[in-house]
Amino acid sequence: MILARIVQVAPDLYLLNEPTRGVDIATKPELLAIIRSNLSQRACVLLTSESEEELVEVCDRIIVLYRGVVVADLRRGHKNFNAGDVYRLIQGVAA
Repeated sequence: MILARIVQVAPDLYLLNEPTRGVDIATKPELLAIIRSNLSQRACVLLTSESEEELVEVCDRIIVLYRGVVVADLRRGHKNFNAGDVYRLIQGVAA
């Protein structure tokens, strides 16, 4: 697995562009758990995903851009930190 090789290098920042794309449905939760618990303890993780559910599950902070402009800076624990509000913001509808 590529992720295991990257972890051995011990970078300060992980840039993960849709890390679960193409991964079978049974492996996704395991991979997300590794990112949330293991990688985030070692370094900063910058993650992109087309799945609002994945973002809410893994991230502590979500920055939403719409047409190249930051429209929201969401943080875990706040009322709008959920997949529905993230989806609406991505679509350009204010939450």
